[in-house]
Amino acid sequence: MMKQTRMIRISFFIVTALIIGAFWGGFYFGGSLSGNADSGIQIASVEDQAQEAANDNADGKKENTVAKQETVESMKALSEEKYYLKASGEYLSVYFSDTDRLYFETSLKVSDLPEKLRKNAINGIKFTSLENLYSFLENYSS
Repeated sequence: MMKQTRMIRISFFIVTALIIGAFWGGFYFGGSLSGNADSGIQIASVEDQAQEAANDNADGKKENTVAKQETVESMKALSEEKYYLKASGEYLSVYFSDTDRLYFETSLKVSDLPEKLRKNAINGIKFTSLENLYSFLENYSS
C-alpha cells in the first residue's frame, strides 16, 4: 500500500511539472498573438471594409464613397512633407516642416551639392520621412 501511494504521489508530481512546463514554454517560446506575424489574424484595410459594405448593403455606394474619402485623407497625411533640408550659411540644416523648427545641422556643405540641388536647397528640399532624408544625406556626403 505504501508503494502504491508513493507511486501516485510521484506520478502526480511529474504530471504537474509537465503541465507547468508546457504553460511556461507556451508563454516563453510562443509569443503573443499581437506580435506574431503568422498568427492567422488578418486586419482588413479600409478599402476591404468598404468593398464588403458595398456588397452587403443596397446603399453601398454611399458607404463606399465615404470609405474612399477616408482613404484619400489618410494617404494625404502619409504623403505630407515632414522635414525639409535647407541651406543655412555654408552648411545644410534639417527643419521640421510643421513648425520650421531646427531638427539638426548637417556637416554637408552647400557647395558639395550639384548646381540644381544648390538652388533647391535655398528654398528647402522637402522629405516625407527620415528614411528618405537620411538616404539623401548619405548619397551626397563624403
